[in-house]
Amino acid sequence: MDESTQEQDMAFVDPHSRFNPYMPPISTNYSRLKPKSSYNYVAATPTTTPTTAYPPSTYHHHYRPASSASFTSFVPPSVAEQTTFSRSPASTSSQVSDPPRQYFNPHKGPPPFTHFPSTESHSSAEREDDHYESIRTQKEQQESDAHVRRARLIAEKNATLKRMEERQLKAQSQSWFEESQRLATEDAHKKDDECRRAEEKRRMEQAKAEERRAHSSGRERRYERERSQTPDIPNWTNGKGHDGRFKDEHGFDSGSERAKTGNRSRESGKARERVDKNQPQRPNSPSSVADAWATYEKACAELMGANPSDEKMKSSLNFYTIPWPVLGQAKSFHDLTSQSIAAFILSPHHSQGKTPRARLRAAILVWHPDKFAQKVLPRVTDSHRLAVSAGSDIIARVLTELISTHGN
Repeated sequence: MDESTQEQDMAFVDPHSRFNPYMPPISTNYSRLKPKSSYNYVAATPTTTPTTAYPPSTYHHHYRPASSASFTSFVPPSVAEQTTFSRSPASTSSQVSDPPRQYFNPHKGPPPFTHFPSTESHSSAEREDDHYESIRTQKEQQESDAHVRRARLIAEKNATLKRMEERQLKAQSQSWFEESQRLATEDAHKKDDECRRAEEKRRMEQAKAEERRAHSSGRERRYERERSQTPDIPNWTNGKGHDGRFKDEHGFDSGSERAKTGNRSRESGKARERVDKNQPQRPNSPSSVADAWATYEKACAELMGANPSDEKMKSSLNFYTIPWPVLGQAKSFHDLTSQSIAAFILSPHHSQGKTPRARLRAAILVWHPDKFAQKVLPRVTDSHRLAVSAGSDIIARVLTELISTHGN
């Protein structure tokens, strides 16, 4: 084997063991490389060049330290070789050996090529990052908008449910109010019928008493007229009849006549008593106002002094058992007016030792909304609780207006 053939059989040992299916032509064009100081490439021989593919883990690089003989073994190529190849390597000095030609290894791929990022690739990467950032920002904004829409829908739903509940409570209160008005109207009609019947009965009794009184007075006048026309009784009878009883100037038995007159007077007295009993007591009389005020103060003391947590006192009150500050029992909201409340609390027939302002302050302590709701409302039945609460609010508002009026 001559030297040229030996140089052609030289192979470059590549550290990367990859198989490249595309076989590029073998080129001996190479530039002058600075050799390493401690190693040198050797010529490829059948014993040093592998002919089969080895696994990457078992393929090793075999380097041999450079020797002085290796520096002198290489000679410049001949003229034929220079004409065969497009470019011949430059001659080297005897001190530095030329690098070997590069030969293709079918079991290895091409050497890796390091790409450095250019300005255009950097700009495109920045644009791509900006694009991804804008997409992420849009997604976050969409999620935020969706969250806001869900919160708004939930708020609208809650508001709708609240309005529906308020309308239901209002309708229930209105129905209860109409029912209470109907019952109050029926009670008022019944009371009017009773008063009318009592008045008719009283008038009948009075007419009968007047008739009896007129009849008795007519009889007395007739007796007087007959007495003036009757002559004197003879003395031989000594005022006695045949039965031995004394006769009056009219010739009648004086004892029986007096008894009849006494009976008539007693009957007239009883009739007058019945008429007086049937006559209703005036509601605005001083005695009735004083009695109503005493009853009101006692009921308020019991109402505010009871314990709301007591099981016996729960659900024992309703609209008709509340001691409203009016004269008489309130049957509906129409009875809780400013005039009726002021006439009852500021009446001159009770609490003469207190000023009007002191009376109003004592009343507002009972009918304050918070205190009333804490003390009284838990003990009111469920069907009457809304009506009692509305009535207490009316009383508190009227008392506040009266306090401001009397304070000024």
